[in-house]
Amino acid sequence: MSLTGTVPFKLYRPLAFGASGTGVAATTLAGDLTLTMSDEQHQRLDPNGTNRDVTLPAADPEYRGCFFSIFNSGTVDATLTIKDVSTTRTKVGIGGSATLVCDGSSWLLAADVRVAGRITAPTGTAIPVTASGSLAVTQNGAETNTLANPMWMGQTISIFVDTDTSGARVVTAASRINQAGNTVITLSDVGDFIKLEAITIAGALRWQVVANDGAVLS
Repeated sequence: MSLTGTVPFKLYRPLAFGASGTGVAATTLAGDLTLTMSDEQHQRLDPNGTNRDVTLPAADPEYRGCFFSIFNSGTVDATLTIKDVSTTRTKVGIGGSATLVCDGSSWLLAADVRVAGRITAPTGTAIPVTASGSLAVTQNGAETNTLANPMWMGQTISIFVDTDTSGARVVTAASRINQAGNTVITLSDVGDFIKLEAITIAGALRWQVVANDGAVLS
């Protein structure tokens, strides 16, 4: 049945959204989450220190115009990967949020808020690129990290040495980070600092050095 009249509906009682009736759910996750259309449309999710997948309901024409707003309320570095069944739509870091709207055949990203904050990456690990932020290095010996290409235009990452006992932190980027084609960043002393911003090279996202005080590039 379709409604073609122009007289507005009158609502005589408040609308209730989701199982709670408030439209908002706050959850600390113990594993991945699969949402259903009966869940609250505003989801405050704490990944609880571990990267989690959040899978949206399978798109359907009757869900056209429906949306979910998902906020990462965690306090420990962990990412929410938002999926449309098996397709990743976006990743949400701490303090970030995303709103996705169903067009009847898939879920479309309508808003994506990314918040810069503290990044953690112990030696021997990949530096997370799911959010902008700053990595404070405490080094003791020969230490290393890797850095993948950025995820969106304008993303920034700053890396600096906070505490130096000995050695150096060597960060190897996936692609060139300056006009010279350097890919390796070596930070050796307290106060060594480098800031990278995401640009495009031939349409591909790449890091570019925008500030450097003390870091050696090679």
